[in-house]
Amino acid sequence: MEKNHNLKSIFYKYYFIITLILICFIGFLDWVTGWELQFFIFYFLPIGIIVWFGNLTLGIIASSLSIFTWGLIDILAGHLYSSIYIFVWNGSIRLIAFIIFALFLFKIKADQEARRDLLNFIVHDLRIPLATISSGLGNLEDLTALDGHQKEIVNICKIASQRGLTLINSILDLARIEAQKMQLDIKNVDIDKIIISSQEVVSIYAMNQGATFEKKLGILPENFHTDHLLLQRILINLFSNAIKASKAGGVISVYAAEVDKKLMLSVADKGIGFPAHFSSNIFSKFVQFHSNEKGSIGGSGLGLAFCKQAVEVLGGNISIESRENEGTKVTFILPNKRDQAGL
Repeated sequence: MEKNHNLKSIFYKYYFIITLILICFIGFLDWVTGWELQFFIFYFLPIGIIVWFGNLTLGIIASSLSIFTWGLIDILAGHLYSSIYIFVWNGSIRLIAFIIFALFLFKIKADQEARRDLLNFIVHDLRIPLATISSGLGNLEDLTALDGHQKEIVNICKIASQRGLTLINSILDLARIEAQKMQLDIKNVDIDKIIISSQEVVSIYAMNQGATFEKKLGILPENFHTDHLLLQRILINLFSNAIKASKAGGVISVYAAEVDKKLMLSVADKGIGFPAHFSSNIFSKFVQFHSNEKGSIGGSGLGLAFCKQAVEVLGGNISIESRENEGTKVTFILPNKRDQAGL
């Protein structure tokens, strides 16, 4: 908590310095152009920046500094008022306008954060019933002799609950990453075991779709450090996408190897692929390919967006090669985070 507080203080200080520089620059332009141009309106820019990225207190301080700068420039420019009361009146009105603007912007920011927190709260609480359903379905299979039709229904329910859990985890992780609050658990990992465990999570879904995995491993990096759960979620999302895109009997190829002391992982399928015109926004949120086609399998459009941001949080990069009706190959490269883990 103390570390996060210190980082937040540095973050605020950084933006406050930018705000002061902007205020001084606007004041200089105000002095150069002359008071007739009413250049004071541009003081709204630094005030808005510090309120949005900082807090309301800093916004009020920036408003006061803006008025002080404006008044000082007016005096240095030799702008004479018929009465000192006009000077005070102008300054007071502008200060009130700046503070109202800061309050209005802060309220918008607070409302957005409240809606995001509520969504995260709801999504987080959905994990418990979904995990309970998944566990209950597993117990049902163990305790009850099911016929073929019943097993099929149970498998469909298990697939749905697992996909729901994957989606919920992706939404929560995306929110943490975008808010720069993602806490990484860096430790030594077994790449092969992570691949196997990720395949096990989607195994029922793969079996239901008639898809199989083909794993090829090159020379893997030794003593490789990264976030175990985040890497697993990346693979689960990529495996789910590959299964969804594959035709019945399709083979999903998984390859892992060390490249320039980094880990390279690729997941390839020979499924439907995606059109070339989608390449520019392939990693955008809520973008779905073939979603309007008959028989297509719906998705959330968050899988690839999550994978990109998660890979980047781990310090890596991700790329996609795809041809419509020929298949898709997703490749990502991760650095060894051993040094950052202090090991």
